[in-house]
Amino acid sequence: MRPKEICELKVCDISIAKKTIRVRADIAKNDKESYRTIPDHMMKHFLDLNLSAPGNYYLFANHDEPYSFDPGLQMIDSRKVAKYWEKLRNALKLPKEIQFYSLKDSGIIQMFEDGVSLPEIQAQADHSSDRITRIYYRHKRKSASSEILNKASEF
Repeated sequence: MRPKEICELKVCDISIAKKTIRVRADIAKNDKESYRTIPDHMMKHFLDLNLSAPGNYYLFANHDEPYSFDPGLQMIDSRKVAKYWEKLRNALKLPKEIQFYSLKDSGIIQMFEDGVSLPEIQAQADHSSDRITRIYYRHKRKSASSEILNKASEF
């Protein structure tokens, strides 16, 4: 998801039962409501969130504590998220080129590697065309294709 969309999520946008995140039209880049799938391996992190807060609360609110991401009535400032990401990135010794938004790119690439179909990746990434989705994969691939290695025949 885009950082702006994450900052503007409300508690009511998360459905544990359906395993979805609703991106409301008023916060979406394309002004269209969409739903993103929460993969099973990510559910444990969503269960750690305080989803018992009122539905109109922002999922990640602005609080006085430096890195509190609890729900509340005031939307979190994206600069606070950026500072937290910088601190986390430094602790993990990741290169400065890896920005918070880069995680979306990494997720797209991983879905390709996992064999998820292009239409599903396009929908999850909320891209307007498959051409946009293909750009991410084409420019980031750094390993040999197992499909080509295993299926390409001599000619």
